[in-house]
Amino acid sequence: MDSHQYILDESLGFLTGRLCRLILKRNVEKFYQHGLPLTSEQWIVLVHLWSQDGITQQTLSDLMHKDKSSTARLIRDLESQELLCRATGDKDAREKTVHLTEKGKIVMKQATGLVHQVLETSYTGIDAEELTICRNVLRQAYKNLQ
Repeated sequence: MDSHQYILDESLGFLTGRLCRLILKRNVEKFYQHGLPLTSEQWIVLVHLWSQDGITQQTLSDLMHKDKSSTARLIRDLESQELLCRATGDKDAREKTVHLTEKGKIVMKQATGLVHQVLETSYTGIDAEELTICRNVLRQAYKNLQ
């Protein structure tokens, strides 16, 4: 291939970005169909808290690769839905930790089931070994760029 040519359909970045956007779009459609008014960004916040409840706002910002004000806005919106709450940090009163509420945990269980449906559809025709290889390649490419 000519090194001056760039073919989008051969670009790992383009292909993964396009797939990511479509999966997030389908997730949000499923959420709304089932009465869960979540955006894709809000979903990602909840996923991080599902696996690491009680992390600081700064850690959440770092995990999401978002600036502090964007993260604070997402947290505020989720707080207004009573899906999470903030608490004063143990070590520093200025530091806020973020926690899923009971309602947030219930919503996560529902939303996770819907997301699994979308993912299962996206995996149609792909065998488990190919998915494992794909995940490993994407993890390595990400690590290479960090």
